[in-house]
Amino acid sequence: MLRYVGQGDAEALLALFGDARRMRFWGHAPIADMAAARDLVDQIRAGAESGDLRQWAITLAGDDALVGTCTLAGVDEENLRAELGVAVAAAHERTGIATEAATEVIRHAFEDLGLRRLTADADPRNDAALALLEKLGFGHEGHLREHYRQGEEWQDGVLLGLLRGEWEAARRA
Repeated sequence: MLRYVGQGDAEALLALFGDARRMRFWGHAPIADMAAARDLVDQIRAGAESGDLRQWAITLAGDDALVGTCTLAGVDEENLRAELGVAVAAAHERTGIATEAATEVIRHAFEDLGLRRLTADADPRNDAALALLEKLGFGHEGHLREHYRQGEEWQDGVLLGLLRGEWEAARRA
């Protein structure tokens, strides 16, 4: 299930985005403390107000607790595109919750927002993320060398894309 992110989610966001093991494949360092988690909530709310960021809390059926997030970032209404992001707590990996949430956000992007293109990028070592994106219908579009810096390490990125027409064809099949 998806819902809006609020200040009551700061602790869960710290647990999710403060986990160094989980964040090793992300393009930024883990968040460090509750102040940073509260700032993240503020950034999410500001992005929602400006329209260029839509980030929802992923929850379990019957439980309002945040166990992940699903995001449309860089929403570009002129060019009808955005970037998809998904993160779930380790305890909820491989349960189907990320697929379910991302499927709903993709539907929202294409049907409600009228977007034509979604992109996503992942560290090529992040097999779980790549498998999820491929399952969702994203196709490989490129390899971004030394695309992110995580501390002293430079990380590559794999760029994937999904067009509305591809998504519609897959839904009809």
